[in-house]
Amino acid sequence: MKNKKFIVKKQNENVVVGNRLPHIEISTTIKNNPRYYSGSLYTIIKIMKKLFESYKDYFRVGAAVSGILLMNDEEKAGLYDFMKARYENFKKNFKPTPEFPEFKFPEPKPFPKGDMPDKELAANQFNLVVAENECKMDSIYRLGPDGKPFFDFKAADRLRDFAKKNGQDMRWHTLVWHNQSPDWIFKNADGS
Repeated sequence: MKNKKFIVKKQNENVVVGNRLPHIEISTTIKNNPRYYSGSLYTIIKIMKKLFESYKDYFRVGAAVSGILLMNDEEKAGLYDFMKARYENFKKNFKPTPEFPEFKFPEPKPFPKGDMPDKELAANQFNLVVAENECKMDSIYRLGPDGKPFFDFKAADRLRDFAKKNGQDMRWHTLVWHNQSPDWIFKNADGS
């Protein structure tokens, strides 16, 4: 999407983005500029009124923000290696079913270097961020190498800092989630 081009033209007091992708349509006011704009969607968003400002009298506009947006290149490379290993394990253990008679799942691709493409959108267009996974139990309450639980708020703190830096409110998503809670919370100390 970053390289797609859009045409923006002024109609009355609204700016309309030419809708080359069927699910993208943005309209807002740009004052004192009757020219046509052509550029990436990200460039156009910079000159537009912020999305949350358009609705500030009615409600907050939030986005679920993935911690991947805030990772550095080394962390993204580690996550990619983890995803590749899980993919290979899934492929090796794949058992055909009537719904999935053969393995046709796409292989993970490396993350781009530098800032993720949606980071600027998350920072500028919303006045509320919701932690996608960073506040779920498997991210903050873990078992250490000694088998004892400990709290790790590193990812949640990074999202909090991102929200503060951008003047946004933050909400946790959910602490307990059916498939993102560690196995040990469902088992007794003896493994039963």
